[in-house]
Amino acid sequence: MALHPQRQSRLPTVPVPNGECWGTFTNRLSRLAKLAAYDIGQQHGSNMDTGRAHNWAEHARQCGLRLLFPPLPLVLAVTIIGFSLLIGAFAEIGMPHVLVYFSYVLSAWALVIWVARLVRANPVASVRRAAEHNNVLARILNDTHLRLGLTTTLSFAIDVLWTASNAIAAAANSSAWFSTLAAYYAALAVMRAPLSFSILRHSDGRQTAQQLHHEQRICRACGALLLLCTPVFAGLIVLALHRESAISHSGYLIYGIALYAFYSLIGGIVKFVRERHSPHPAARAANALYLVVASVSMLSLEISMIDTFSTANNEGFRSPMIMLTGAAVCVFAVIVAIWIVRDARPGTHAAQR
Repeated sequence: MALHPQRQSRLPTVPVPNGECWGTFTNRLSRLAKLAAYDIGQQHGSNMDTGRAHNWAEHARQCGLRLLFPPLPLVLAVTIIGFSLLIGAFAEIGMPHVLVYFSYVLSAWALVIWVARLVRANPVASVRRAAEHNNVLARILNDTHLRLGLTTTLSFAIDVLWTASNAIAAAANSSAWFSTLAAYYAALAVMRAPLSFSILRHSDGRQTAQQLHHEQRICRACGALLLLCTPVFAGLIVLALHRESAISHSGYLIYGIALYAFYSLIGGIVKFVRERHSPHPAARAANALYLVVASVSMLSLEISMIDTFSTANNEGFRSPMIMLTGAAVCVFAVIVAIWIVRDARPGTHAAQR
């Protein structure tokens, strides 16, 4: 009987008498008994180690759940005490350093607790389940094409408001910056109005050849208008270089603007990728236009952050950064405008999809 080398090395050597069959037989029985005892010991030790590791993992999981989901009275106490101490630390009322650090830890724990409770409650799913009982809301939630039409219409209304407000500010202050912004938002409103109307008109998914041809003409006109808006983008960059821009912000407002700008850019990329195979040229053009608007928002954010946080010694950094980013935005707008025109040509593969 052949034994594993590792097991062979762990067993004691038992002499085998030569010429005695009974001795050989008893020797083999003894060795088999010792081998069985060794296997039983190994298996028992492995089971003990596995059980001990499982107990440690379960104990760590229970401790983590207790930290994330403590009882409600403790949650309220930690929240009130933590944020009260944090307000006192920010107010600089002479709190000891140990108490300031304790307020940081306690308020951070309270924030993690409330986020964990919010994730566990999943309010988005609850609202979605409640909206499914309403036919209109259910269609809005489930119909991507209809949602795009509604968001494009909302963007058109916002562009009209921004056009009016910037035109009023330009007339009151005789500002070239506000005049250029008014022209920019007016062009956006002119492009988005027919696109939103066309998307909502064909939200049921049915479209005749004549309607498709009409939609293609609208998209080509929007692409041509976007191409003509390139001097407007260049004018915004020139005015920003000459410090005639009025987009510097103070306080925490700039962080909210940064969050919105990145959200717009990421949302625009997701919409464009998701709707790139849409059979409606207006939907593809609206998403491409949204990308251009998001890139302009990123340029505005860069100018605002440079003007807010830069000093007089950083003037050599400000102009090259604005020029490079502005040139990239202008080139990107030209590329998107050409793509919209080519995508909506009759007879192209994109138009017949």
